[in-house]
Amino acid sequence: MADPAYIDPATGVLTDGEAWVGIAHASLSLPAATVTWTSTDDGQTGDFSQYMDLVVISYTRLTGTGGGVNSEVKFNLNNNADTALYVTQQYAADTDGAGYTGINAITWKSQAPITEIDIVNRSGSHAVGSTFSMFGILPRMVA
Repeated sequence: MADPAYIDPATGVLTDGEAWVGIAHASLSLPAATVTWTSTDDGQTGDFSQYMDLVVISYTRLTGTGGGVNSEVKFNLNNNADTALYVTQQYAADTDGAGYTGINAITWKSQAPITEIDIVNRSGSHAVGSTFSMFGILPRMVA
């Protein structure tokens, strides 16, 4: 088996930095309708503009009623809920009567930099114990 190009075969040391960078984390001790993250806009870790992609992984229980689309998580970028600005805000879900799980994908249809991310529950609040982690994906640093 060949070693990937970013591992030095002689030493086993990574020659490429970590591509996923932890940017923000929230763990709720009180219910919240919205979790908001703001870019630092300073060229440091919290500056959203330096990443190729942003990935949010959450473990969320919602307090809303009705299930299905009524309790899905929605992302608003730059404090803007105008659906015309979102190309692939797609939500796929599965429910077995005992729970509900889903995946959300969004493409921002604007050249404006993303400066704020709001994670919104469409029909209630994110419950106590919900966690959210955001990672920035860096471009590959070595050829």
